[in-house]
Amino acid sequence: MKVIIIGAGLSGITLANSLSDTCDVTILEKGPENSYKIPENIGFETKLASVPTFCFGNGGTTNLWHNGLIPLDYSSIEDPTLRSILLRSKHFLDDAARVLGYTESEAITGLSGCFLSDSIESKPLYYPNEYGCIKLNSNVRTYFDIQSFEIVGSYLLLSGVKLPFDKLIFCSGGLSTSILLNKHFNLSHDGHFIDHPMGFVGKIKIKKKFLDDFSNVHEFRMDKGSIKSALLIKLHGRTSAFYLRPAGSMSNSLAVNKYKSLLGASSGFSRFKKIFNINFFKKDILAEIFNKLFRVRIFPDTYSVMMVCDQKIRSNILSENKAELIVDPSDLAIFKEQLKDLELKLAPFCESINFEKNFDDNWLWSAAHHSGSLPAEKFVDENLQLKDHKNIYICDASILSEHQFANTGLTLGSLALYLSDRLKNENCNSGC
Repeated sequence: MKVIIIGAGLSGITLANSLSDTCDVTILEKGPENSYKIPENIGFETKLASVPTFCFGNGGTTNLWHNGLIPLDYSSIEDPTLRSILLRSKHFLDDAARVLGYTESEAITGLSGCFLSDSIESKPLYYPNEYGCIKLNSNVRTYFDIQSFEIVGSYLLLSGVKLPFDKLIFCSGGLSTSILLNKHFNLSHDGHFIDHPMGFVGKIKIKKKFLDDFSNVHEFRMDKGSIKSALLIKLHGRTSAFYLRPAGSMSNSLAVNKYKSLLGASSGFSRFKKIFNINFFKKDILAEIFNKLFRVRIFPDTYSVMMVCDQKIRSNILSENKAELIVDPSDLAIFKEQLKDLELKLAPFCESINFEKNFDDNWLWSAAHHSGSLPAEKFVDENLQLKDHKNIYICDASILSEHQFANTGLTLGSLALYLSDRLKNENCNSGC
């Protein structure tokens, strides 16, 4: 079976590597082989966050990520096609975790979040101590820096190259796949997507007798990584997550919060340059740095609260050369309710709570989980095959019409292994 995959990111590489032992696999990537390009460098404008939230190149956005692994709550998915797909792919979650750097002896599906009380549900977000860009197997044929191609029947045409395929799979990401399918198959989409609007929404100071409990919620260390417990608040069909981060003061500053995000998402010389900023010496920043570098909590009773919002309304705008995060007012109203609910539930544990009174969409930016530009129920069947287009598949975040509170990496890895398994079985049954 000849398989062509468009996109060398998390989904594309996981799928290509899994298929490469039994199929003839070719992967095409818009970006370079030995580096990556951020969207603004190729004329794609983003109004998502102050740092790049996706990129093009070998490894895709795994060049930028911190490898947080957490499963979705499949039982509460409303899109029936997506729910069926996710339940079928659930079997591959542990294998996907291993592919993505999880090396603990316990299966990732056996982990649990740290417990505070019956009124606050928690889920584990696992971070490996060591992580990096996902790599392609050497037996996968590759084409990088591909700016355009044509599809004619069962052939993909590059400049001077005609590639036959039995299966063509789009793994170009939550934003790019919809643009490509519109171009090559005149597949109409409405130009919207969902994300996880996220931001620091306030501070808490913990009562002395609960310090150890909250320390474990903030970070519970395992042999090869650590768990950060997501505190879940469910209201009006939304499940948003709250994480604890080290802090040094009880005051809220949007400028300091955005600087913290910018510093954390940068690396190398870019991070070094950001040291020369007055915000670097704020107590909240120093608390983060000491915890990161030395595993020391210099203010053990004080935390920032980071909110990852469950965006249901597809209000973000997507076009061929622009992506913009726009939080719908009705979504924002629910996020504010969730924040108030969390305050009530945390009150018994805290000496003081200072959640931002003027919380609005200025306090939120993209968590880099761009999804749902091609909702599953409308565009694919339960095998991820594009409706009305035989042998054309979508395997990336564009079909995730819902993603609740969860980072999408683990889900995308399991979808790639699920599709690989389906295609391997088809190939075996055909006798090829």
